[in-house]
Amino acid sequence: MVSSDIKRIRLSLGWSQETLARKLGVSFCTVNRWENGRTKPSPLAQKILSELKQNAGLTVDRSAKRYQLRFPITVKMAGAKGGVKPLCAFTENVSMGGLMFKTSQFISEGDSLFIDLSLSGKPIRAESEVVWALGDQAERSIGVSFKKINLKDLAAMRAMLN
Repeated sequence: MVSSDIKRIRLSLGWSQETLARKLGVSFCTVNRWENGRTKPSPLAQKILSELKQNAGLTVDRSAKRYQLRFPITVKMAGAKGGVKPLCAFTENVSMGGLMFKTSQFISEGDSLFIDLSLSGKPIRAESEVVWALGDQAERSIGVSFKKINLKDLAAMRAMLN
């Protein structure tokens, strides 16, 4: 299990590092080291994390259950200057781990994006990474994975999707 998996599990459950540490019977520092890739969980901790991963709705291939939902989003390239106009689009599907949308803009795999997502009128901002991009310039399908999202926003998203 890699460090990003541990963080994804924790965030999808809406837990802080301290809460995860308490649930696993380890220190906050230990969870922090796991998430930063400095150390790895013990075999017992990995087993419990795998169980938590299933409970969080995340599958082994790191993709959560997807919902065919159409929500408005605003997409901005990370590091883009103020003169770059944000892209407005609609989600094709949404999961706890990311989303998919279509655009005519050239966005490629590995790009970092800021995505403002409107669920039930409450805006949610997610720092994301493009995992895949398919199609031609007229219409590209973009799949993103959330890298950073506010815990309260994640909890609201979880309530909306479940």
